[in-house]
Amino acid sequence: MAIRTKLALIFLLLIILPVTAGTILLFSHVGDVVRDVRLLQLENVANLAREKVESFFSERKGNAELFQKNAAVRTNLPIVEKYSRDRNNPAYLNACRPLAGYMEAVRAAYGYSGVMLVDRTGKVVAAAVKAGNSDKVGMSLSDFGGEAFEAGRAGVYFTDMHGPDGSYAGLLCTAPLRGLSGEFIGEAAFLSDKESVYSLVRDASGLGVSGETYIGMPMGGEVQFINAFHPDRNTVKNKADFFGGKLAMPMQNALSGKDGSGDAVDYLGHDVLAAWRHAPTAGWGLVSKIDAEEAYSAVTRLKAAALGAGLVFVAFSVAAGGFLVRSIVNPVRELQMGAEIIGSGDLDYKVGTDKSDEIGQLSRSFDRMAENLKKVTASRDELDLEIAEREKAEEARRRAVEVLRASLRISEHALHHGLDELLTKTLDEAEKLTASRIGFFHFVEADQVTLRLQTWSTNTLSSMCTAEGKGAHYPVDKAGVWVDAIVRKAPVVHNDYESLPHKKGLPPGHAPVVRELVAPILRGGLVVGVIGVGNKAEEYDDGDVEAVSQLAGRAWDVILAKLAELELDEYRRNLEVMVEARTAELTAANKELEAFSYSVSHDLRAPLRHIQGFVELLAKNAGAALDEKGGRYLSTISVSATRMGELIDDLLTFSRMGRAEMRMTAVDLGRMAENVVQEMRTDVEGRDVRWVIGGMPPVYGDPSMLRLVMVNLLSNALKFTATRAHASIEFGCLPGDGKEVTFFVRDDGVGFDMQYVDKLFGVFQRLHKSEEFEGTGIGLANVRRIISRHGGRTWAEGALGEGAAIYFTLPAHYEGEPDERA
Repeated sequence: MAIRTKLALIFLLLIILPVTAGTILLFSHVGDVVRDVRLLQLENVANLAREKVESFFSERKGNAELFQKNAAVRTNLPIVEKYSRDRNNPAYLNACRPLAGYMEAVRAAYGYSGVMLVDRTGKVVAAAVKAGNSDKVGMSLSDFGGEAFEAGRAGVYFTDMHGPDGSYAGLLCTAPLRGLSGEFIGEAAFLSDKESVYSLVRDASGLGVSGETYIGMPMGGEVQFINAFHPDRNTVKNKADFFGGKLAMPMQNALSGKDGSGDAVDYLGHDVLAAWRHAPTAGWGLVSKIDAEEAYSAVTRLKAAALGAGLVFVAFSVAAGGFLVRSIVNPVRELQMGAEIIGSGDLDYKVGTDKSDEIGQLSRSFDRMAENLKKVTASRDELDLEIAEREKAEEARRRAVEVLRASLRISEHALHHGLDELLTKTLDEAEKLTASRIGFFHFVEADQVTLRLQTWSTNTLSSMCTAEGKGAHYPVDKAGVWVDAIVRKAPVVHNDYESLPHKKGLPPGHAPVVRELVAPILRGGLVVGVIGVGNKAEEYDDGDVEAVSQLAGRAWDVILAKLAELELDEYRRNLEVMVEARTAELTAANKELEAFSYSVSHDLRAPLRHIQGFVELLAKNAGAALDEKGGRYLSTISVSATRMGELIDDLLTFSRMGRAEMRMTAVDLGRMAENVVQEMRTDVEGRDVRWVIGGMPPVYGDPSMLRLVMVNLLSNALKFTATRAHASIEFGCLPGDGKEVTFFVRDDGVGFDMQYVDKLFGVFQRLHKSEEFEGTGIGLANVRRIISRHGGRTWAEGALGEGAAIYFTLPAHYEGEPDERA
C-alpha cells in the first residue's frame, strides 16, 4: 500500500467518522419532533373542516324545514302552479309577490346561487337566483338536477356536486312541500355553487405553500375529489383505481369512516404528512395535508447548515493532511512522472526543481540527461519532417493535376454526348483517380429524402452489376449505408464494409462491396447529387476523398449545363407546338365571333323589324277598335322590340371591343371629358348639375375606345343622379407611381349596395330596375373590356343613397404632346 493511502486512512478513522456519526444521531431526533408538531397542526385543521361541513349541511336542512312550515309557501305555491301558463293573471301575480320576497331573502342571507319552488310535476314555477345566473323558471328540475325531484318527494335530499349532464357545478338540496291540508304540492330546491363548498376547506393558514385541505365525495363506484387551490384534484376517480393501494390512503380511510393522521402518499403520488376525518352527515372524507418535503424543510435547512460547517471542518482537515502528504509524497511522484514522460520521447519536459534535498538534485540530473539526448535526435527529426512534408505536397500537386485533366475530359465529352454518357464518363474518371472498380451516381431531390438512380460506371455495368433501377425514385431511408454522406452533408469512407452494424444488404444482381468512398455534391446548403466509388484494392485515404470531392463539384457544373441545354431544346420544341396550337385556336375563335356577329346582325334583326312593322300596322288599322288594355299591350310589344334592338346593338359593340384593332397614341382625357359633357348638354336641360373636371396628365391609349369609356361613365353618372335636385359629378385622377394613372368618375346619386359590386361590370347586369333607370346593362362591361385591353384595371365603390365612384387605370405617357383629336 502506498504511503499516501496509509496517511489518508489514518486521518479518516480518527477525525471524519466520529463527527459524521454524531451528526446523524442529532438530526434523527430533530426530525421526530418536527413530525409530531406538524401532525398536531394538521389534525386541528381537519377537525375544523369537519365542523364546517357538518354545520353546512345542518344549515341547509334547516332552511328546507323552514320552507316546509312557511304558510306563504303552502298557501301560494298551488296558486302559482295553477296559473303558471297565464303569468299576467292577477291571481298569479299576487301569489308570486310574497314568494319572491321570501325566496330572495333566504337566498341572500345564506349565499345560495338559487332558491326554487317546484310544482307537483317537477317543473320550476318560481325562483330567486344570484345575479349573472340563468333563470330556471319553466325548466324541469330533473333536467339539471338528475334524480333530485324524485328523491326529494320522500324527504330532504342532497345531490352530488355535478349535474348528470354537466349543466351545473354545485350542490342541490330538495325537500317536499305540503299544502294546508297535508297534500303534496311540490318541492323546495336550494342550489349552492361550488364556491360555497370550496369555502369549507379554503383556509389553509399555517400549512405553508403545499398545505391544503380537500374533500372526497362518494358517487356510486366513483369518488369526486374537490379542492379550490389545486385544480388537478378537481376530478372524478374510480374507486377501483386506488382503493386497496398506497395512493390516496388518507382519503381511503376517511371515506371508510376512519379518523387518523400520519405519513402517507396522496392522490397525486406525493409523499405527505396528513390528517383525515370522516364527515358522517354528508358521508364525505376530509384530508388536510402538507408535502413531506416542505414539512421537514426546517430540518433540511438545519442539515444543510450543519453539512456546510462539517464540510468546512473536513476541508480544513483535508488541507492540513494534504499539506503533510504533499510535502512527503508529491516530490517523489513528480520525479516518477517526469521520468516516464521523458522515456516516452518528450525530451523538452523539465523535471528539475529548486529544492535542495536529494530528490531535487536527482531531478536536475534527469533534465541534463534529456537535454543531451535532444541534441542527438534533433537533426534527424527535422530531416524526417521535411521529407514527409515534401512528399505530401508532391502527392497533392499530382492529384490536383489529375483532377484537372479528368475535369477537362468530362467537359469535352459533354460537347458530343448525352446526359447518361456524361454521367458514366464522370464515374469512369473517378474510378481512375482512386483505382476503384465500381462507381455509381445518384441525384437527390429537393425534399432531401428522395433518391433517383442515374447510372453506374462502365466497369460496374459491364462486369459487376446487373441490378435494375436506373432512373427509379426511392426514399433515402431505404438505401444502404452510403446515405451517411447525405445525412452528414460530408464525404464518408467505409474501409471495412462488412463490419458496419447498420448496413441493409444489397439488392439482387448488385456488385459485392468490400469498401466504399461516397462524396456528396452540395449547392445552397442542400445535397443535390452523390458520387460513390468502391472496392479499391487498399484502403481509401484523405487524398482519395479530396480528389473525388473536387471532381464531383466540377462535374456537377458540367451536368447542370447539359441539363439546361436539354431543357432548352425541349422547351423550344414545346413552344413551337404551343404557338401553332394557340394560333389555330385564335383563328377559330375569330371565325366564330365573326359568324356570331353576322347572325346577330342579320338573323335577329329581321324578326324584330317584322314585329315592329306589324305593330305599327296594327296600331294604324285597328288602334281605334282596341280598348285601353289592348292599347297598353300593343305599346308594351313596341317598347320591348325597340329594347331588344338596343340590346343587340350593345352586344355587337361589346363583341367588337374585344377584336377591334387598337391605334395607340397620347390622349388628354380631361379635354375629351369636356367635349362629352358639351354633347350631353341637351340631356341636362332643366336640371341643376355641377360638373367638376380637374387637370389630367396625358395617357397612352386608343382615342375612339377611350371616348366610349368617357361617354359610358359620364352618362351613367348623369342618369343615376336624376333623382337629385342638385347633382354633382366629378372626373379626376389620383397620384400614381409614374407607370400608370388612376382616374375616377364620382357622383352623389342613388349609389349601390357593395355586396353586389361583383355584378356591376357583368354583361346585362343591372342593380336597379329598368322602370327606375333606362339602359341595357352592358355599358360598364364595355368599360372593363376596353380598359383591360389597355392593360389597366377597373373597380367601383359606393353606398345606397350616397353615390358611387368608378375607378380605372391607364398607362402613363411621357413622350410627345397629347393627341388633338381627343
